[in-house]
Amino acid sequence: METRIKLIAFDLDNTLVDFIRFKTISAYEAISAMRDAGLPLTQQKGYECLMKTYWDVGIESDEVLEEFFSRAGVSNDPKVLAAGIRQYQKIRSAFMNPYPRTIPTLIELIRRGFSLAILSDAPRLKAWKRLAEMRLMDFFDYVFTQEEVSEAKPSAMPFLTLLRKANISPFQAVMVGDNPLKDVQGAQNVGMIGILAQYGTESKLDNQLDQVNPDYVISAIDELLELDILQSSSQDK
Repeated sequence: METRIKLIAFDLDNTLVDFIRFKTISAYEAISAMRDAGLPLTQQKGYECLMKTYWDVGIESDEVLEEFFSRAGVSNDPKVLAAGIRQYQKIRSAFMNPYPRTIPTLIELIRRGFSLAILSDAPRLKAWKRLAEMRLMDFFDYVFTQEEVSEAKPSAMPFLTLLRKANISPFQAVMVGDNPLKDVQGAQNVGMIGILAQYGTESKLDNQLDQVNPDYVISAIDELLELDILQSSSQDK
């Protein structure tokens, strides 16, 4: 008899990589570099303004630094901007690492016979760049990002698109993610098993926890290997 679970889908940011950590550290260091280049703001004021701009404009937006100058009330000096971009990219690469035990966990899941997928709302190129920087590109059979589906999670569309591509039923797939509503409830709404990656859940999402009942909750990614439903892809043969 075939195993019940065939595919494990992962969100990317704050599930495989500590996105908020590298974003905040990179932003802080970018402000420091811009101040050295002549930005007339204190470190704290510049950092707070930049992070608020990220949250307002969009955490993935390429226009954030330009908008930051406008909001901070300072001129957009190309010297200052270049210093900020250079330092941001340098620090981002240094901190773009998967959570501890991620790679051994993925290897073991593949060894057990599961197909792996990424289901992310991130833009396609940025998602692939993060996977490349973390050396995770070759672990996944399917990668679905913002451009591959017409709607963002928790819409059913991303989940159903993945299921159709993999040619499996919802009960044969699980979704692992840090966002209770988008990842867990979104998956459950189409019949998939929803696993909350609590280690990546931001405090601002705590109010969502009362609205969602995950099938499983993990506090570290390697706890997936201990779940009864993922013990082995051949357990029922």
